[in-house]
Amino acid sequence: MKGDGLFMTSLWLKIILCPLIIGISSLLFPNVNFTTFWQPVLIGLVLAVAGLKNDYLEKTQKLGAFLLIL
Repeated sequence: MKGDGLFMTSLWLKIILCPLIIGISSLLFPNVNFTTFWQPVLIGLVLAVAGLKNDYLEKTQKLGAFLLIL
């Protein structure tokens, strides 16, 4: 498919940046507390997968049908 390189780049950016941003936010904001290191990493990976699915649905123009299911 055309543009798959951009899709993979977006995947790697999300996998790296989402946990990093959540970890930094736990250091900056006093009300965001994680007891272990893996918690912000896991939450970031879940957000990365959700964002990746959103990008895929936007790319295939099936986002409207997906939102109707929710």
